[in-house]
Amino acid sequence: MGQITDLQTERLKQLEKKLNTLLRQSDISDSDFAQAVYDIVSSGAVSEQQLRNEFGLTGGAVTRWTTGKNLPQPDIRPIILRWALSVLAEA
Repeated sequence: MGQITDLQTERLKQLEKKLNTLLRQSDISDSDFAQAVYDIVSSGAVSEQQLRNEFGLTGGAVTRWTTGKNLPQPDIRPIILRWALSVLAEA
């Protein structure tokens, strides 16, 4: 079991690094944002329900984000990623 925990911990660290890199960019591309949301949710540290609750989203919104459809406006993306980073930091 310890290996699973170590792998999960390493995966979360890599995700945090990736999100911080994206946040340093002046513009987060559609594909980068979609992949980041997919990675955030698939990490298990942030659920689709948490995203929906935090940002007042409908049921399919997070899925559409992860597939690159109906993405939030570019100026909102850093807010979402910063929030996800704060949740990851607590995990």
